[in-house]
Amino acid sequence: MLIDYSKVIANDYRDNNCIAGQLRICLEDEGFDVFLVSQREIAKARGGMTWLSKSTGLSRESLYRSLSQGARPEFETIYCVIKALGLTLDFTPAIRKRIEAVTTRFESARH
Repeated sequence: MLIDYSKVIANDYRDNNCIAGQLRICLEDEGFDVFLVSQREIAKARGGMTWLSKSTGLSRESLYRSLSQGARPEFETIYCVIKALGLTLDFTPAIRKRIEAVTTRFESARH
């Protein structure tokens, strides 16, 4: 029996913790283009681009252009999309990130 992963993904996209984790991984590990396209896919699963347009006050056309591979949207656009998705931005010192990565690797090696 084949699993319809589109339904699983759509359910994950309703969970703010899941989308926060996905967007963080996309931005840190995959790059800016993947981060932008992921925002678009999450918005589609959450209510569509019309919903996102109404939530952000930005036009659908502008959102499609901004959340596409190769786009370089303004920070304000990304911030509006992040807020519409029910997320906030969190800034942490880079050194903390490196310490957490080393700690995680160390703990994984112990088990």
